Parts: sequence; C-alpha cells; structure tokens
Amino acid sequence: MKKLFSVLTAAVIVFGMSATQVYAGPFDNAQQIDKHVDGDTINATEKTTEIPVYGYIGPDADIIVDPNNPEDPPTYTTYDINVIVPTSIIWAAFASDADNPGGNIVSPEYYIKNLSNAHDLDISINQFTENTLNNTDAGTVKPDLTLQLIGTDGLTTPTAFPKNLADTGSYIAATPGTPVSLGTLAKTDTLGVSTWNFSLGGTYTGDYDQTLYPQYNLEFKFEVND
Repeated sequence: MKKLFSVLTAAVIVFGMSATQVYAGPFDNAQQIDKHVDGDTINATEKTTEIPVYGYIGPDADIIVDPNNPEDPPTYTTYDINVIVPTSIIWAAFASDADNPGGNIVSPEYYIKNLSNAHDLDISINQFTENTLNNTDAGTVKPDLTLQLIGTDGLTTPTAFPKNLADTGSYIAATPGTPVSLGTLAKTDTLGVSTWNFSLGGTYTGDYDQTLYPQYNLEFKFEVND
C-alpha cells in the first residue's frame, strides 16, 4: 500500500448540505511567468511574438510549469487523493422525540465522493473532539450522549457499523495517531463517481430544560489503497 494520505476536518454542528472538494489548486504551480518583448531595431513601431499554448484534457491533475524553462510543455501529475466531502455536518435531538425507542438523534443525509479514477481510498476517523473554542455545551451533554455514524452504502469491505463517535462519556479515536477504520471507497469507473452515503444518529438521554449547542470536529483520514 502506498502511504499517501490526506486528513480533513469537518465541523459537526447541532441543526442543507454544502460540499467541498479536497485537492490543491491545479494551477498553483502554473502561474504566469513574464516575458519582455521589445523592438529589435532602433525606433521599432511594430513587433510580433509567438506564445505556445498548451491544453490538457484528462483526470484532475496538478499542472506544473518549469520556471527555468517556462516555454517548455508543462508536466501533469494526477491527484492521488481527490474527494468531495461535506463542509459541515449537522444533527439534532428534538424534545418531541425524547422518548423515541429507536434513538432520538436525527440528521440530514451526507456523502463523500472519490473522484479519482486511479485509486481506491481507505477511509478512517482520525479524531473526534469537542470544539471548545466556540462553546462548552459539548462537555455538558457528554455523559448523556451517544452519537453514531450510520451508513455503509457505497463502501467496499466496510467495518462494523454504526460507529459511536461519542458514547456516554468517551469519544472515538480520542488518542491521536490511532485512527478507526471505516472501509474502502472504490475509485470512479465508467459507471459513475464512487459515493459513500452516511448520516448521524443515536440517543440523548439528558434534560431538555435548556437549549444546548454542542459543537465538535470530526477528522477523516484518506489513504490510497493500491
């Protein structure tokens, strides 16, 4: 297995979906390099110059221009990791659902897409932590919360689900460097983009006498699986 990986953190917020594509800008290494054009005779009032134009049609890639030889054809390096993920994830526990025996936490449906047509990706949870910069409600609800990651649709060889992100006092992947495997997301093929669909569920057993807004950070890890 090639040890190429990417880590992405999504904010998990309490109650729509926006997505973000994860890769470097394709033209970050192909910005304009100036060339000075002037007359080749004294008092020249007319001059032509020829500029090469290079096109590219293919998989998403970094396009790199050699600054020492800017008129040479650029090099094209396809992305090993090229995914679309949610910008944020939202869940809610409504007071009207407090006695729901199947769990009273609900969320929209979300997805992660593997846009690479060259690499399968192993997906894991690198870390799930409280976002204490904005508020402390996550600590308040911690003893009464079981927050689960649900859904294996789209994953090949998924591990056991649901995954408890929070479990009445503890968090998944609480120790840095010990990611929790979710499964493999296959590369895109002629049938279309490979997509994993998931949502959040679980139970909140605490009081509803005040409105709370717990916030977390969910860090996914993507690793090329060849």
